[in-house]
Amino acid sequence: GMLVFIRVPWHESAAWLRPALLASLAMLALTLLGGAAAALVRRYYGVAAKHVPARMLPWRITRFAAIPVLAVLIGWAMLLPAMLGNIARLDGRHDPILHVLQVVGTLSFLALFAGAVWNLTANWTSAPWLSRAWNIGLVAASVIILWVAIVFHLIAWSTAL
Repeated sequence: GMLVFIRVPWHESAAWLRPALLASLAMLALTLLGGAAAALVRRYYGVAAKHVPARMLPWRITRFAAIPVLAVLIGWAMLLPAMLGNIARLDGRHDPILHVLQVVGTLSFLALFAGAVWNLTANWTSAPWLSRAWNIGLVAASVIILWVAIVFHLIAWSTAL
């Protein structure tokens, strides 16, 4: 028989999505680690955070939204190979897990994006240039993660593709 290769659309291409997603996940992980390290250092030395309380809320939303985003993506990375490794496992027994990943994923992906944009705008005038650059990177990372979630149907309201 004849084998025909169909070109992958640019918006689904792993050539740019895989490195972009890995860089986004690394940025989220570093954001979480940096925030935790800063909190531990501030607690150890008894120093208060220098942010104005009104500017702390978007900062915290961004950091706290990164936790379920990473957890949901790890959940998808573990569930899909387990399900697709054996066709008999596609019988509906994983539907509750799929629904939890979809609902929590949808809420956390959107919260991360909204928090990152809010954090960028709220701290733009008062933040040093390195913080601004990092916040721009967080917005870009949240856009890429949201893009991947939409393109690969991680955000859906049913188990049908």
